[in-house]
Formats: sequence, C-alpha cells, structure tokens
Amino acid sequence: MQNILERFNSFLSDRIVELDNEMSTSNTEYDSLVKLGIEYYQILQEHLPKNLQPIIFKLDENTSFIQSMIQEFMYLEGFKDGMRMKGWME
Repeated sequence: MQNILERFNSFLSDRIVELDNEMSTSNTEYDSLVKLGIEYYQILQEHLPKNLQPIIFKLDENTSFIQSMIQEFMYLEGFKDGMRMKGWME
C-alpha cells in the first residue's frame, strides 16, 4: 500500500508541475499575476533592511509549501470524487 501511495504522490507532484506549466503558457491572467508577485517580492527585498530580508524568503517558502499542500489535497480529493462518480454512473 505504501508503494502505491508513494507512486501516487509522485504522480500528483508531476501533474501539478505540468498543470502549472500549462497555466503559465496558456493563461495570460495567471502569467500577469505571477509577474506581479515577483515584482512585489523584488520591491520588498529592495526596501527592507538587510536583517529583515531573509524573512521575506521564509514567508515565500512557507506560502509555497502551504499552496503545494492545498493543491495536492484538492487534486487527491478530486480524484476520489471522480472515482465515486464513476461508480454512480455505472
């Protein structure tokens, strides 16, 4: 069972990266928001004192980790829901 879960988690990670790449190339609003976020990050880095700059990196890292957890959870739940619906349609 553990091996199946590890393979599924690997599949989820690969699929999330694939979808992110697809979004960034096909969705101009997504691309604009990403660029705006980078711009905000650079402005903060430029204007914060040196001793506070690492906090921005830690915040970004933490936010990315949380977002990744949410994405994986939502994808897994969507997969489960799809399997349940398949059972209903048969």
